[in-house]
Amino acid sequence: MANCSFCGKKLGTFENTYRKFDGDSGICKECNHLFTTVIAPLIKAMSESGQSETKMLDVIVDSYADNENKKEFLINYLNKNWFHFIKEEQQKQKEEEYKIIIQQNKRFIKLTTGYNFDGYHITSYKGIISGETVIGTGLFSEFLASSSDLVGMNSNSFSQKMRAVKDNAIDQLRARAVCQDANAVIGVDFDYITFGNNMIGVSANGTAVVIEKNE
Repeated sequence: MANCSFCGKKLGTFENTYRKFDGDSGICKECNHLFTTVIAPLIKAMSESGQSETKMLDVIVDSYADNENKKEFLINYLNKNWFHFIKEEQQKQKEEEYKIIIQQNKRFIKLTTGYNFDGYHITSYKGIISGETVIGTGLFSEFLASSSDLVGMNSNSFSQKMRAVKDNAIDQLRARAVCQDANAVIGVDFDYITFGNNMIGVSANGTAVVIEKNE
């Protein structure tokens, strides 16, 4: 018979368990209620107020861990679940904000398929980044493409959709460059992907860098 990973209470044979991770036995209904109605809202409120992860951990552990087992579980759970989720949400929000800025032409990120810009020099490398987007072609576009194949013509419907996903992938690439505090991307290339159910995708890849104008 397993025990609750948080409070240590023995779990019944047919008792539901919650929040399993890394192969542990999960937690009981009462502890899950504590997490969902007390701890989770507290973490959310502290995160929105700008509290650091260290501060949040200290508050949660001091308030709800009265032994080493609970302390260890809380630290592992918060680090592997809540804090990871918060970082992902913050990154998404930041990228969406930068997308709007880029689309309004308030900040422009230089792109090149090469590895330098005339009149500029690279001062730092921020790492490899990518922007991905997927779009459905639609049955009507499929029909038009098939008709174009029969008469040896280009399919404008497919071409327009490919341009749309490519432009979207470039916007994402620029947004992620800004998130890395870069102002340019070098070595840009594109990977085209086809999926089932009339879906196509484009991945734009490159290295985010900081460039400065030559004196």
